[in-house]
Amino acid sequence: MNATIDYPIDWHDPRKPAGRRCLLPCPVCGARGHKPAVLSTPRVGDPRQRLETFLRCPACSSLFAEDRVPFEYELAPSAWASEFHLEQGAGLDSMIAPILHVPAEPRRSLFEVGCGFGFALHFAQQQRRWIAQGVDPSPIAAEGRRVLGLDIRSSYLTEASDPGSIHDMILASEVIEHLPLAGPALRTMRARLSPHGVVALTTPDAACVSPAADLGILLPLLSPGQHLTLYSATGLEHELRAAGFGYVKIERRGSGLVAWASQQRLTLRPPTEDDRTAYENWLATLANDRALPPSLHDGMAYRLLKARVHAGVLTAARGSFEAVVTACRDRFGLDLSEPPELSAELSRELLSGSPRGIPYNLPGLLFYRGLIEMNGSQPGEGAAWFDAAERVARGCCTFYRGHGIDDGETADLIRSSARLALLAYCHRDPATIISRMRGRIEVTPETVAELFLRLLDLGHLEAAAAIAEQASSAVLKDIAEGYIALIRWNDPKAAAIAFLNAEQAVAASFPQLSERTQFGLALSLAHEDADAAVACASRLDQSWMLAEVFLHLVNLGHLNQAAALDALVKSGADDQRIATARAALCLHLIDIGQLEPAASVAERARSAVLTSLSQGYIALIHRNDPQAAAIAFRTAERLAGATPSPSLAARLLFGLATSLAHEDPDAAVACASRLDQSWMLAEVFLHLVNLGHLNQAAALDSLVKSGADDPRIATARTALCLHLIDLGELEAAASVAERARSAVLTALSQGYIALIHRNDPQAAAIAFRTAERLAGPTPSPILAERLLFGLATSIASEDPVSAVAQVLAAPAAPDWIVRSLFIRLADLGHLAAATALEPLDDSLNLDWQVINARAMIALNHWRDGEGAAELFAAAFGCAQAANIHGDTLWRLKYHEAFAWKSIGRLEPAQAAAKMLLDPRLDLPPVPSVLQEAAHGLQLFDEPAAVAR
Repeated sequence: MNATIDYPIDWHDPRKPAGRRCLLPCPVCGARGHKPAVLSTPRVGDPRQRLETFLRCPACSSLFAEDRVPFEYELAPSAWASEFHLEQGAGLDSMIAPILHVPAEPRRSLFEVGCGFGFALHFAQQQRRWIAQGVDPSPIAAEGRRVLGLDIRSSYLTEASDPGSIHDMILASEVIEHLPLAGPALRTMRARLSPHGVVALTTPDAACVSPAADLGILLPLLSPGQHLTLYSATGLEHELRAAGFGYVKIERRGSGLVAWASQQRLTLRPPTEDDRTAYENWLATLANDRALPPSLHDGMAYRLLKARVHAGVLTAARGSFEAVVTACRDRFGLDLSEPPELSAELSRELLSGSPRGIPYNLPGLLFYRGLIEMNGSQPGEGAAWFDAAERVARGCCTFYRGHGIDDGETADLIRSSARLALLAYCHRDPATIISRMRGRIEVTPETVAELFLRLLDLGHLEAAAAIAEQASSAVLKDIAEGYIALIRWNDPKAAAIAFLNAEQAVAASFPQLSERTQFGLALSLAHEDADAAVACASRLDQSWMLAEVFLHLVNLGHLNQAAALDALVKSGADDQRIATARAALCLHLIDIGQLEPAASVAERARSAVLTSLSQGYIALIHRNDPQAAAIAFRTAERLAGATPSPSLAARLLFGLATSLAHEDPDAAVACASRLDQSWMLAEVFLHLVNLGHLNQAAALDSLVKSGADDPRIATARTALCLHLIDLGELEAAASVAERARSAVLTALSQGYIALIHRNDPQAAAIAFRTAERLAGPTPSPILAERLLFGLATSIASEDPVSAVAQVLAAPAAPDWIVRSLFIRLADLGHLAAATALEPLDDSLNLDWQVINARAMIALNHWRDGEGAAELFAAAFGCAQAANIHGDTLWRLKYHEAFAWKSIGRLEPAQAAAKMLLDPRLDLPPVPSVLQEAAHGLQLFDEPAAVAR
């Protein structure tokens, strides 16, 4: 069923040989020759129903009435027409829009031709503080002059009217189409324009006149009997330039043309928020003035409601509607607290009655109340209001067209109300959509697509599928099946197949559904082909769709692909789901070392915690600045509060531990000990080992779960185990070897335990040989050294020659091994074997233990008492310099004395012994063994001296 009410229009077909043609010049461009007739229709308000025929100019495409006699605007309109104009008919927003596009400065005055009631003049006077004047011969203009106190002259614009006046802006809204010839009026306007002034015109667009146009648009365009010329854009520009204007700009607005003309190039601007506020303030002032005629203040209250709904200020719009409810109840006895149960026929009768029973703007009031509900928290509540608006609008249109007029808006409300009612029922009762569609409006493909989309968005997938079935559309069926498979069945493969099928045909049949198809395809591909999902999602324009695909990828764990979409997602910290997903993504990027992208994600998430965290890792890893990193991590820790998420807390502790490891490894260990994730513990452990903080690494080693399967951990544990052996912490070294699951290290550490702790060189030698065999032919240098040292030391007591041979056979045996074996052999009395290791490195000449061993060799092997005594004295001095105290010094000095005594040199022997009595040496009491030896050698003159 058509949405409009019929009105008789006879369309002519100029292609037919019998098509009507008239030999008339074009009133716009002056082109001569035959002009084809386009249509014929009864004149507005003509009791004799005379037809008006419109012709089209082939040259400029303008249309003009065959009868060029203008309407007599001086005649008083009917009472209902005047009230209709004030309540509903006057399109104030389109009247005032040209003013808002022109900068206020330097203009100070407005002159309006055909000003009607004077709404635009009043706005300019009240809101822009311009001097406003108008000219209009109609009685409604006289009423505006009286009611609004405006300067309006009751005449037509002629060269004689308003002589000598110059104006900054001249407005002619819906005027020139009423004139037989517009040229003289335009030239008069140009003559009265200031040098910086502008003329603004609005007029119907001839291009909108066609058999396909809706009658609700067509009838106001034609206004047969009143409109004499319908301009094309080309024709209007020709008319203005012919009138002498140097600058002309024309725009299409809906079914009309808007033109600006001036002598200088003009800069136009779009209306601003301040302009919207000024327009609402102006409407509110008139709507609240109860001294005005009821039709005027009620009409302004309706337009204020409309403006507020369009601006999206729903709370204020509800207040406006409540004011209208009161006015309707007081004036008409009409209750609008609920949607009225008015039929179209009853609405027409109430308009025809005397007194009138409903306001002329009732369809709009009901429609905008429906929009308030539709855009509020319960969209389904708008359905009943839209239903009522559609019924009342049908009755009103029947009444208006019975009088030969149509305001355009009321007819459009029939279509819009019916469409929006169906959309509201998608929320309220989706199962009834199909039945409500039948017989209600002509369901266009656009309406079907809109309903289908709404049902998809609301999750009513079965209802969407029913619409697809009703429309017999394979594309819609594929899309519905795709979403049902994806959401209901959790079958992304089937969903992807359905979306791919729809993708091939959707652009041709339902282009508005192309993006929704891409959205479904991206969601379904995300499960098994995340890269393809990203490629799909990158073509989406709607930010909420991008956000949903991004979230889907994060939830599925495809964080690398989610990172590729993150920069396109506009939602941020105000969307908790996006913020949470971005936090996970930021941490993931930090984990994989993509620190600058992580910082960008943190910035888009508007998270100070994540920003500090990512900056900490950038300082630590990219700038190698652990101090700055520690500061950033502590800042993040403070911002995160007492209960950060476990994943965030782990990254904070990990970053802090890693940065502290450089200068405060003990604090790093304390931090790392609170980590739950083994890989983080392992990384801090490795970091400490790499920095050489092996003692602190040892404190963490037992917490590290990774072992021989991680070559980095195995290598670090090898270093740690050897370090602990060097420190003599042999049981700790054995534990590390066990955790490293290294048979070589276990055998090595057990060898040193047998050698040092159990004093079992044979068992030690067996263990060292086992480790040597397990290590293979090419052990690491550091391991080879510890093996060589352990084996040589363990066999030195029983096979000193083999021990020496083992060391000397080793390629480039380090000096510390040679030194240690040299000392051990001397201690064991294997002096000949020890001499085989000489000469030692010169760097050992000041080593008191080496010197002591050489002295023992000189005394007992070479029988060189004097040389031995001198070496013991040198060893004593070096030991003192090395801060060696206690028995060692007694023994060195005793051995010196013994060496002198062995060659009969009693005096230096006693002198050496008496040095031990020097109080400056702060020596402990002489050990009992040395006391007896000293007495036997008679080194002291007095027994009491020994007792010291």
